[in-house]
Amino acid sequence: MVDLDAEALDFVRSSNKSRTYNKKLDELQQQVKGLTTLVEAVVRELPVEKKWYYEERLKRISKEKA
Repeated sequence: MVDLDAEALDFVRSSNKSRTYNKKLDELQQQVKGLTTLVEAVVRELPVEKKWYYEERLKRISKEKA
């Protein structure tokens, strides 16, 4: 009985860690999406001579993420 309780407790702990990890991962993904949108808006406001550099960097970053 004690072994079963220890196994159940380990399972609950690992499930909680997994849930916490997934929640944090989801939050980080939302932050990345928000920051990407913000950066794209800022880049659109840049003068043309500076815009191309940052547009290319954004494209590279997007490719690396995929």
